[in-house]
Amino acid sequence: MGIGNANYVYWEEAANVGAPFILTPPVISGLISVGSVLTSTQGTVSAAGTTTYAYQWMKNSVAIASANANTYTLVTGDIGGIITCVVSATNPDGKINMTSNTLGPVTA
Repeated sequence: MGIGNANYVYWEEAANVGAPFILTPPVISGLISVGSVLTSTQGTVSAAGTTTYAYQWMKNSVAIASANANTYTLVTGDIGGIITCVVSATNPDGKINMTSNTLGPVTA
């Protein structure tokens, strides 16, 4: 809801003020061929209090089962796929998901 006078408008936020918000998204790197290990940064957030991070690797926007570390080794089933990593930043006030850059298509 905006409040203020003719010169200034101030916004009241219903969301939790201390919840994480993205400063820089995560970045994944590595060779994009079967057997190669990809690595994801956690990205950078601004948040109050302690923030924890969780990783989920994706192929063609679908979660890869059990691929939830900051590294992922490409397998034969990934051939032709486009790979990203979603990093979730969570603190007591909220959670935000950040999607990395894309790599691919994966080659043999």
